[in-house]
Parts: sequence; structure tokens; C-alpha cells
Amino acid sequence: MILNSMHTDNVYTYGNYIVDMSFLAEQLDCVYCGLHLNLKNVFKTEKHGLANKWHISCIQCHGTNLIESSKSHKSDGGQKNFDILL
Repeated sequence: MILNSMHTDNVYTYGNYIVDMSFLAEQLDCVYCGLHLNLKNVFKTEKHGLANKWHISCIQCHGTNLIESSKSHKSDGGQKNFDILL
């Protein structure tokens, strides 16, 4: 699914993204306290070709969660490859 710009002033979520929605949904609970995360709280974006990694701050415990737009796997050489690129 392609996400268009989210309605927020957050420059880290501005733009179009190709996202594995079911994989994204699985990651949207804080790994520290379990609270549901909000994409409005993204404070850093890493682009990896068509895939993205978002750093999201939890509003309850302030833990940093790393959310990826696509599943990934290790190649024979040990490099991480995102499935969206295949």
C-alpha cells in the first residue's frame, strides 16, 4: 500500500511511502511498555531504497522504537535486504 503525506506538521512523515500494512501494524506497540504508538511521533526517518525505518518516541515511557516499512532478510553475504526491494 502507498501512504501519502500524513496530515501532520512532522517533516519526518511527509511524503509517499510503500508500506507492508500488516507488518507495520504488528510493530506499532511500544517494545518497552506496550502502549500503542502513533506515527505522528516519528522523530527520525532512514531511507533504504524503497524501504524506510522510522524512529518513534513512546508518549508514555519515552522509549525509542524502530519501525520498518517492510520485512527483511539477510543475504548470503550477511547484508540486510528489505523484501519490498525484491
